[in-house]
Amino acid sequence: MNETKQLRIYAIAFWILLIGFAALLTLMASFKLLDHARFEFQLSLAPGMHTVAPYISWGIPIIQFVIVLFYFVDRFRLRALWATAVLIFVFSLYNGFMLLFIPAADLPCTCAGFTGVSWTGQSLINLGLSALAAVGAWFGKKAHFYTSQSNQLFPSELPII
Repeated sequence: MNETKQLRIYAIAFWILLIGFAALLTLMASFKLLDHARFEFQLSLAPGMHTVAPYISWGIPIIQFVIVLFYFVDRFRLRALWATAVLIFVFSLYNGFMLLFIPAADLPCTCAGFTGVSWTGQSLINLGLSALAAVGAWFGKKAHFYTSQSNQLFPSELPII
């Protein structure tokens, strides 16, 4: 495969992942804000979180919305995808902490409306999403979308396949 086609594939994959993560983060932040009292209460049930739960319950959705806004700014697009990978990885660490130190029957659900997924399952989903965001950022870098010169989906120097 020639380099032009490969760069086009990287660019398309980057944009698909970017749009997908923008939708996911917007949805998750919205769920957290729409049922904020429940989200804050469930966070406060975690060990050591009672005093910081009010701040975290507002901070997480705000951070998610800020990341989504950064997806629309050329200069910050790639960094926002890396921030997504880090944020979701932090969620995985939180899930792992909860699984290690809290009996399974007492685990509070802060899943923002998605029920039926176990904590272990959620940890695996989060790790997969974090890896996918990192791969998307790598695609973006490979396709040169981290510079302001190539802010189009199909930059002029890459002919249509």
